[in-house]
Amino acid sequence: MNYEEEFKRQLRNNLNKTLEEFNTEKYDSLRELYKINFSKIENLINSEGVKISIESISYLDKNLSKYVLDNFMLLQEINRGIKEKHITKNSLK
Repeated sequence: MNYEEEFKRQLRNNLNKTLEEFNTEKYDSLRELYKINFSKIENLINSEGVKISIESISYLDKNLSKYVLDNFMLLQEINRGIKEKHITKNSLK
């Protein structure tokens, strides 16, 4: 296995761990926000990018705005997974 393949494998493993964490009870409200608005969020990610879209996502539900921004690093990884088509609406429990 070359370095590039190993790097991609490590990224996938990290993404799987992040998704597993996101699917825990602790993130129920954020996950529900993503499930309800998945198409809209996917479009935001594609048009604004993985990081910048988090601010726009925080406006989708004013009650969760602070919670979204407080979990910036986690959502950045979730957004990356969505952009790469590794995470789908069905991936969210």
